[in-house]
Amino acid sequence: MQLREGEVVSSFYISEFPMRSRAVDLFNLFGCVAEVVEVVISPRNNKFGKRFGFARFRGVEDERMLAVKLENIMIDDKKIYANQPRYSRNGSKGGMEASQKLKGFQRNLFNPPVARFVKESKSFADIVSEGKKEVVPGEVTSFTFSSDHEIRNRWKKAYIGEVLFSGESYNIQNHLEVEGFFSIKVHPLGANLCLLEEMDEGVIQELILEQGSLWKRWFKMIRPWQESDIDSERVVWIIVHGIPCHAWSLNFFERIAYFLGSYVCVDENTLAESNMDIARILIRVPFHF
Repeated sequence: MQLREGEVVSSFYISEFPMRSRAVDLFNLFGCVAEVVEVVISPRNNKFGKRFGFARFRGVEDERMLAVKLENIMIDDKKIYANQPRYSRNGSKGGMEASQKLKGFQRNLFNPPVARFVKESKSFADIVSEGKKEVVPGEVTSFTFSSDHEIRNRWKKAYIGEVLFSGESYNIQNHLEVEGFFSIKVHPLGANLCLLEEMDEGVIQELILEQGSLWKRWFKMIRPWQESDIDSERVVWIIVHGIPCHAWSLNFFERIAYFLGSYVCVDENTLAESNMDIARILIRVPFHF
C-alpha cells in the first residue's frame, strides 16, 4: 500500500517470534492492537541467532504504549519483543521520511527475498460493505453462510481434545512433538479445546488406543470433531498500570481479574517485582459466539 504524502507512520523492530511465524500471521496479530500497514520478516537472523523483522503502523499516538501492547502479544505462551528501531528514535516519528529509511534499510540488509505482508488499499470489511446498508453500532445483525464442501470434509476427519488445564491448549503441539507425534497438527480453539488434525491417517487413533495412558497427561478426552464445537473460554494477558507498591500482591491481582473473568497467574517479572511500573496478569474470560 502506498502511503500518502506527509502521512505519519511508526516503525517497530520485532523479534522473539516462532520460526514458523509468517509475515501475514504477525500482521493479523498486530492488527488487534493498532492499525498495521506492513510487516516485513528478514530471511536472516540477528546477532543472537533469532528471527527478526519490522512492523509499521499508522495513527500511533503513544509509541511507548504501543510497544508495551505488542510485547503483551503471546505466541506459543511466550511474549514477543518489540522496540523502535534506532533510525526512528529521537523524535523522528516516521512519515514519508521514515518510510524511505525503512525501505533503504530493507534494500541494504535484505538482499534475499523477504517475507512481507502489506495491507491492501481496501479491507475486507470495506469491500463487503460497498453498496450495502450501513451497520449502526449496537444494532443486531445476522447472516447465513454455507462453507465449502471440501473444507467440511477436511474437518470431518479431525478430532477435538479437551485439555486438563485451562490454557494448556496452546502448548499441546510442543508436548506431542516431544513424544514423537510429528504427524498431528494442533489448532487451539481457545483455553480448553484444541482441534487435532492428522497428517497421516490413523495417527490419532494410535495415540488414543495404543498409548492410552500418554494422552491422558494432557487431555480430559479426545473425540471426533462436531460442527457445533466452539470453545467457551479464552485466556488473555492484561496490563495494569499505576498499582501502588503497598497493594502489589497476588490477592490484589486476583481481585482485579475478578472484574473481567477468573485469575490464572502473573508473569515472572510481576511476581519477582522486577518492574513495578506495570503488572501483567493472565486471566480466563468467557467467550460468547
